[in-house]
Amino acid sequence: MQTTAVKEMEALKPYRNALRELGINPNKYPCSIEAILTRISKKGDFPSISPIVDLGNYISIMEQIFKIIDRNKTEVYYNSEWLSKMTFSDVIELAAKCTVARMLERDDFHNRYTNHLPL
Repeated sequence: MQTTAVKEMEALKPYRNALRELGINPNKYPCSIEAILTRISKKGDFPSISPIVDLGNYISIMEQIFKIIDRNKTEVYYNSEWLSKMTFSDVIELAAKCTVARMLERDDFHNRYTNHLPL
């Protein structure tokens, strides 16, 4: 993801400093975006937890993204807008375009496969 550790990111310093001033360990109680980014950088995945947690994570991620890119020049599309329209035949056709060997060329899939984790 990046060479800087997530907890050292400039955008997270105010939150971490505020917790320290209150006598709270920011490593034990990270803010939501720090927890999300740490999970993604270490494990390479981002599982669904529950609809309400997923919504909170979505809001956190989008707020961070829009600090980098212009919200007014960005269009967000949800998987439900296109994925739900796929038929079983469409899914098979899409899956036929990728081999297991090709998937395993990616580090994230290779690591999951070798560690017996879900792909």
